[in-house]
Amino acid sequence: MAHVKTASGFEADINEDALDDYRLVKAIRAAQEEPTAIVDVVGFVLGEDEDKLIDHLIATTGRASMESINAEVTEIFTQLGEAKKK
Repeated sequence: MAHVKTASGFEADINEDALDDYRLVKAIRAAQEEPTAIVDVVGFVLGEDEDKLIDHLIATTGRASMESINAEVTEIFTQLGEAKKK
């Protein structure tokens, strides 16, 4: 498990084993072609914490925009990548 905390204050424990999933890679590829497919990426990465992210964004920004979700997911992947380098 990897613990992440984004600049906005969202915190979650990410099961790194879940990131080694072919379906996640397909979802990431789909999100690059069709931005609304980020929904599947968020589900794979956060699992049960998906709603926690949505609630956090609503509490901090007033809504869970696609832009803010993309920013959070990007930051989570960046942190996970940095953790692997250590």
